[in-house]
Amino acid sequence: MEASGLSPDLRTLTLLADTMEPGYQSLQAVLSVMRQRNVTLNVQTFGCLALGCERQQDGLQLLKDMEAVGLKPNVQIFSALIGRATRRLDYVYLKTILKSMRNLEVWPNEVIIRQLEFASQYPPNYNQYKSRNNYMVQIDGFRGYYQQWLKDMPAKSAADEQAELQTVTDPAVLKTEATDGLTETERSQRAAARRYKFYSKDKKSSATL
Repeated sequence: MEASGLSPDLRTLTLLADTMEPGYQSLQAVLSVMRQRNVTLNVQTFGCLALGCERQQDGLQLLKDMEAVGLKPNVQIFSALIGRATRRLDYVYLKTILKSMRNLEVWPNEVIIRQLEFASQYPPNYNQYKSRNNYMVQIDGFRGYYQQWLKDMPAKSAADEQAELQTVTDPAVLKTEATDGLTETERSQRAAARRYKFYSKDKKSSATL
């Protein structure tokens, strides 16, 4: 390109990026170059990086990097991490991600719930009463943790997210929340209980079909 007097554009660089070996180490090199050139890091940057976090240590490092630059991970970043962990069937990684979501108070959306429901399923035609192995023990451990986590974490639907936007601009709602005597955590726990009942009811309905 240089010999022909051509200059790379964004599309060229994007194609070159696709040739990089996938993994968090390669993505860290990208972060380093961005810092050297004073390119601002934002949540979207880390959302792309999350797609390369194949291992637990990579995911935890990404969360630390976000904290270091004053950014809080959103549901999209956690969804990306959950996707990588599920792909590897790494239930220890999955539990670590869920613990981080709880600690950072990042409530799951419907996409994450579907991901976790898929991850918690037994393999087809598996009889848990006839055979046991380490892999199945890990699934059982994750299933137990996930059910308790679901009770404590208020899942967000599209309607919930829209309602939150309205709350910000609706004085009447703000006044009600300020005088209901509940802390934010208590309101979140109530919402979690409602969500858990909904998903439990949905599972029972599906089982009877």
